[in-house]
Amino acid sequence: LVLEAVLLEVILTEGDAAYLSLALTCKHFITIVSDPVFRKKAHFAWLDGEIHWSRFSATFKSEHGLYKDCVGFTGKGRRGKYPRYYS
Repeated sequence: LVLEAVLLEVILTEGDAAYLSLALTCKHFITIVSDPVFRKKAHFAWLDGEIHWSRFSATFKSEHGLYKDCVGFTGKGRRGKYPRYYS
């Protein structure tokens, strides 16, 4: 649980590219970072830190507050960086 929190912080700081470097580090890291629940948690932690949801309508929130794990959807995934479709 502590290791998961540390890895989450690394991914939020370094961006999406950290998944690959962490996965290559050791077998425990790859188990954690390849877990779909962890990836979803990391995505929403990043998104909630970048988007001020109170400014948007309920329709916008339901449309854009989704987890999409597909090629082309993930971007930098780093704090302070978010794709144009959220702005």
